[in-house]
Amino acid sequence: MWSVENIGIRPVQLDFTSAGLATHDTKEVWFDGVRFANAIDLTNWDTEEFQPQVCEGCGCEHCEPGSWLTVRRFGDHCVFVPAFQRMQENEWAMNEYRPPQYLDDRGAPLLSRPLYEKLWQLDVGLPTFDGIQLLTSREVALLCQLEAPFGLLGRFPDKPRVVADLVLAASDGDAGALCKTVDHLLTRHLAADEATHFLGAATEIPVLYLDTMPFGEWRPVTVDGPSNALVLEPGLAFGLAEWAT
Repeated sequence: MWSVENIGIRPVQLDFTSAGLATHDTKEVWFDGVRFANAIDLTNWDTEEFQPQVCEGCGCEHCEPGSWLTVRRFGDHCVFVPAFQRMQENEWAMNEYRPPQYLDDRGAPLLSRPLYEKLWQLDVGLPTFDGIQLLTSREVALLCQLEAPFGLLGRFPDKPRVVADLVLAASDGDAGALCKTVDHLLTRHLAADEATHFLGAATEIPVLYLDTMPFGEWRPVTVDGPSNALVLEPGLAFGLAEWAT
């Protein structure tokens, strides 16, 4: 995930005259210099999935494919994740509801509660922080797949599974055994479509060294405590709900 540090709000005027409409004064939202939303008042934020970047020719959602997200929370954080459920419906939905390109480049935008509440204060229909749906274990597994470098877990909608041939060694322990641990955790998380158990920041994360060009590293699992857990950037660990009991 990409830890957003700054939110910028900029006034902008969109020209809809080519669609037979008037110009429209609105606001853009930027996360760390990346445009998140191009017309804050034209996105239907109160729906399960929403399109933060609407068509700049008419201002309508669904006019152009892509840039769809949904929002989830865990602990004192929220994260904007792909609309996985919609994308897996069929080939058309896979293209229509695909996420913005910056998720491949930087990861899913991760906001602290204070930053999200700054966004919520724009009063455009976003849920309150406590009203956001909880991140599920299945979504954690799919975010691991999204974050994995060099396609190490395959590509959605295929089931995430480690391409072990690309893993050369580990900084701690046996690389093959760690790959099997990751696969086991992914399988269990995918099958547990319930709220994830957020474990906080991980402290012991072995490095997997990759046989890639350029040379790569990967840190998908923690060995903190009695149970291994999946790790998402920036080093946050997630377990199954049953671990909380």
